[in-house]
Amino acid sequence: MVAKLKVWQKRLGHHELDSFPSLHDLVINLTNELNSDVLQTMKQHLESLQKDLHKYFPEPDGTFEWIRNSFISNVQTLPNNLAASEEQQLLELASDSFLKTKFEQTTPMSFWLGVSSECIIILVTM
Repeated sequence: MVAKLKVWQKRLGHHELDSFPSLHDLVINLTNELNSDVLQTMKQHLESLQKDLHKYFPEPDGTFEWIRNSFISNVQTLPNNLAASEEQQLLELASDSFLKTKFEQTTPMSFWLGVSSECIIILVTM
């Protein structure tokens, strides 16, 4: 969504209103040009929306990437609150090439439902 807002803001900077069909039709039918103050207000509003979206929906920082895909785990991305035994278990899971291949060939849900209970116990205790 933020990418769309950036594109819309860029187009407004070029006085292009195609991203806003109703406004575009109104301007074309009435004046064929939009007041520069209105354009500036619209650009400021889009910028404000971008900031608000980033505030409420920040970009993922990768902290929990190990949960979504345990096979890309490395020491730098492991959470700080794991016990040493849990870290070891997660790293062993991440280095299991058989499970990694199986994971890549199916959906995450199907994979985790189909693996042995040992793997599930490892993840649940984290």
